[in-house]
Amino acid sequence: MSQFTIVWDVLMTGEAVMEKKAAVSLALEMESYASGIEFQTVQRWNYVATGKKISQAGFTNGLRFTSLCASLEHIKTSISHLEGFVSPLAQSSKARVAETVAFPLERATKQRLPSVGRMALKTTFTHGMGLTEHKKIQNAKSDQTRMTKDGLDPTRVGKNSSAAWFSDEFRSLMSNSNWFLVLPTHGSLPSSVLKSGADGGVYEFSFNLEPAIEELSRLSEGIWWDKLEEHEASNLHPTLLFNPTEELDSPFDPVRYPHFEETKPRIDNVKNFEEQQTGDSGMVEELTYTLGRMTRGRRISKQATSDDGLVSGMEDFVVKTKFIKPMVCEEFFNAMGFFVMTRNPKFWRNGSSEVMFFHDDDSLKMID
Repeated sequence: MSQFTIVWDVLMTGEAVMEKKAAVSLALEMESYASGIEFQTVQRWNYVATGKKISQAGFTNGLRFTSLCASLEHIKTSISHLEGFVSPLAQSSKARVAETVAFPLERATKQRLPSVGRMALKTTFTHGMGLTEHKKIQNAKSDQTRMTKDGLDPTRVGKNSSAAWFSDEFRSLMSNSNWFLVLPTHGSLPSSVLKSGADGGVYEFSFNLEPAIEELSRLSEGIWWDKLEEHEASNLHPTLLFNPTEELDSPFDPVRYPHFEETKPRIDNVKNFEEQQTGDSGMVEELTYTLGRMTRGRRISKQATSDDGLVSGMEDFVVKTKFIKPMVCEEFFNAMGFFVMTRNPKFWRNGSSEVMFFHDDDSLKMID
């Protein structure tokens, strides 16, 4: 079942960024302003100056507080209040709702998946779990932040990146990433944990699946579907058959998405690490089931009728909105889930990775 979280971002002023204790001071002001809200994490918005290596430490140029949502009414009230926050240390205050999707994807969740927007990938560090030698544990703890900062961003290419996972065309669907270090509060006030070590990382980025949807809609005509024939077009209740079983000559065909490449060895690698780290057979079984469901890639025949708005001249629109857009969105999110769950089990804790997307005012109305 999906989980909804209020995400409150406060961007610091240029002057505040340069002040040593500004982040703690800002956190104190934020938690005082939002005294009635319990926050589960505080996140440092980490920025590396242009021209510097991405793996360098960078500096904090904003804070993010996250709070689990109790109800839709709670969401609206909280967001309205949080966006009214002002401080000499703050350049802006923005509150949004993020939906963390559960895998395998549920039908209700699939209906809410957007084709354009902002999304985030979140990991929890292993902190050397399963290792027994002190030196190896320390090395793992030392490397996990750097390797996550380098490897979790799907838009990045270069040393230690995940460029090999994504084709250039798939990567072109994503852009404008931001890096956050995650510090759980464990019931404490956010300001009190700011000096603690990070327990995980988050990359938030933009995505736009419309180029993939448009190309597949165009190329699929005559292969996956055909325009209505004359006798069907004049029928009061026309029917259009959509059969996507044949692979299209396009890098945007979901069959070419990264969760369908090297699937078995990547799943086996995750299972092996889980056995080494915990020996938890229940978790291994759960990972096997979930990753297996995410990579089924079922492409079954469907049909559209007049109930879907099907009339002569509107076939391409109906196909695009009823069949191709949902298929692309579903497999894109499956691909990102598979990536964050299998990319680096040495440093990213199994069962704790998250994929989330951000709602706008219109999409919030779709939440029951």
